Amino acid sequence: VSGATSATALANFSRDVPALAPDFVIIQTGTNDVYTDVAIATTQSNITALIAASFAIGARVLLCTIPPRSDASATAARIAVANNLNAWIRYTAQTIPGVELCDVFSFFVNPLSSSNAYIANYCGSDNIHPAGKGAQAIAPSVQTAMAKLWRNTPSHNRFVHGITDSVAITAGNKQLVTNPLMQGTAGSTSGTV
Repeated sequence: VSGATSATALANFSRDVPALAPDFVIIQTGTNDVYTDVAIATTQSNITALIAASFAIGARVLLCTIPPRSDASATAARIAVANNLNAWIRYTAQTIPGVELCDVFSFFVNPLSSSNAYIANYCGSDNIHPAGKGAQAIAPSVQTAMAKLWRNTPSHNRFVHGITDSVAITAGNKQLVTNPLMQGTAGSTSGTV
């Protein structure tokens, strides 16, 4: 959701998530915090609260690092904060039972870049969001992490939900259809849901 922060995610959690009775909650937040200069301690507190809220409804957590970003707002100071937040996310995922890590940053970042640039063709034209090719590249990691969480989970029908402020599928909001992790190929698909 454009402009959403970890505070937004936390504020919307009770409205959006418990009614779905999820087995798992995927938490990836903090990018907008870093690039709007929210204090890292605030972001960490909000992520910790999101994990606790997930556990409170009986869900386990897939915790994701924030992706690289190399647009004009990616100053050296913000890149340092982003790297520190990702280090904290990795540590948190390793130390809390019921939490698995998906290190999307490591899959997306060009290891030769000092400015946290994406690997070529892995990001969209905004240098912020992953492109279909990048999302496909991390799919095996997401699958592996989910498989770890899935163990010992009762078998029943499962559906994948994406929480957005708007679920209309229009030219302006393709979040539910431009999702390479749920498709065989990258890019958008047409049709209705």
